Amino acid sequence: MSKRMLVEVHVGKRYGISRLNCDGAGQVKDVIIDNERYNRISSQSKKKVWRENLEKRLERLNGDSMEHVYRTRAMKDIFKKEFLKKESELYAENADAMAEYIIKSVLSCTLEEKNGFDVTNQVLIVTKYDVEDIVDVFCDVIKTPEDWEQAKKEAAEKEKEKENDKKKGSKTKNSAKNSASQRIILALKAKLPLRKYGVECSLFGRMATSGVMETVESAMCVNHSYSLGKATLDSDYYIVVDNYLSAMASETESGQSGAGYLDEKEFSNHVYYEYASIDVGKFYDNLTKGVDMSDEKNAQRIKTVIVETVKCVINDIATSAPSGGQNSFASRPDPVGVYITIKEDGEGRTADTYCIKEMVKKGSAAAKTEADKFLNAMNEFTSGDFADDSDYLARIYTGESPEMLNGAEHMSWKEAVKKVGDIIDEKF
Repeated sequence: MSKRMLVEVHVGKRYGISRLNCDGAGQVKDVIIDNERYNRISSQSKKKVWRENLEKRLERLNGDSMEHVYRTRAMKDIFKKEFLKKESELYAENADAMAEYIIKSVLSCTLEEKNGFDVTNQVLIVTKYDVEDIVDVFCDVIKTPEDWEQAKKEAAEKEKEKENDKKKGSKTKNSAKNSASQRIILALKAKLPLRKYGVECSLFGRMATSGVMETVESAMCVNHSYSLGKATLDSDYYIVVDNYLSAMASETESGQSGAGYLDEKEFSNHVYYEYASIDVGKFYDNLTKGVDMSDEKNAQRIKTVIVETVKCVINDIATSAPSGGQNSFASRPDPVGVYITIKEDGEGRTADTYCIKEMVKKGSAAAKTEADKFLNAMNEFTSGDFADDSDYLARIYTGESPEMLNGAEHMSWKEAVKKVGDIIDEKF
């Protein structure tokens, strides 16, 4: 039974007036292509929405929920809450100090105070399986008040050694092999081959800098979306009305006009080219790690989760929008078209080259609208010398002008998503 499959999605995504993705200065993001400026939407802003929607979708799926993943600097607080679940007074009474011990001595992170929380020096991506394993192993090693006192003593000596080495400019040696922290780390490393990744990390991947957690290779590739027309930014000049002062009988009575704040925001209006691929085989490999697949119930659950996850993410790729500016602009996408390909082997292939060819055309050769640019690009993409369809399990299109996509089967969006799910269900 094959466990290799690549699903690719190409979307011409039309937005109305929008302010979807901005940089640190509050300006709409952009990109330079062929010496011209185009608007851009980062892959990170899109994936954030997909992750959130996926968690909600799986919670509604037969009561099955997606394992929560923490993306935070406040891991000390999360470990503390896990210790407080323990029945033993040793862990409940020392939960805060034990959580700090794990952060510093096991994960090798530093802590600083911020807004009432002790936070790490980096954002950590940690699954519920990581949290449970780390706390359980800690409790296996630290069983008595004497064990805890010894662990604290070793940690204090280690901190003192670090300070001395810092003054001398030398590198601190690793803790002794029989120290509590090293015994915890070694026990956690021994459990890594059997620790599950969960749905989110299996699909989107993660980078880990600690030896007690694993880096997970993502099963997805996602582009930075870019507008098919040159960047055209307008400004929304707005005021915040002081409704008390503005209700005065006259300006002279209050001495003010009622405008409490003045500012402006950039916004734009474009069709964007968006691409994403899902390596279903890699997703399967990641998701089955630590799972007994000889158990028929586990095998069926994994298949169901994979099918529903891919269907949910494909739907989001085509129809969701980044959360930026939604309260002010309520800009939801209206796809010009969505082209999906499914194959069992080979590399992913974007339509960037064909989109850029359309974007840089001048004069009478240029398409009149950005929607036409997308359709022309997809026509070339599906008709060119590299558009061989012999390896495809399916080529599906939903949207405007279906006759322009060579070899694609035209169907409604609901039918398209269902067909993708049916093919995965059959192959896996």
